[in-house]
Amino acid sequence: MLLTELPFGRPGRIFRCPMPFSHSDPAGDVLREVAEQGVDIVVILAEEEEWRSVIGQDLPTLYRGKGLQVMTFPIPDYSVPSKTELQQLL
Repeated sequence: MLLTELPFGRPGRIFRCPMPFSHSDPAGDVLREVAEQGVDIVVILAEEEEWRSVIGQDLPTLYRGKGLQVMTFPIPDYSVPSKTELQQLL
């Protein structure tokens, strides 16, 4: 399974996963697992330059094409958002 549920103690369920069609998921199985788990909102944390170079396509459009709502909260590679920023996102 490529989705990992995170225990944030928030209403609903929160998962993390690799980008579909990345080196961690070359077949795009994440998309199937997202559908199986009933995910309806995806938050993309990678910057556009990163997802374009990793998967070679428009990641938000890919998710929207699967009927998902997409939010972006780009975090520069090798950095960490502040606790306040992360709480706002959640």
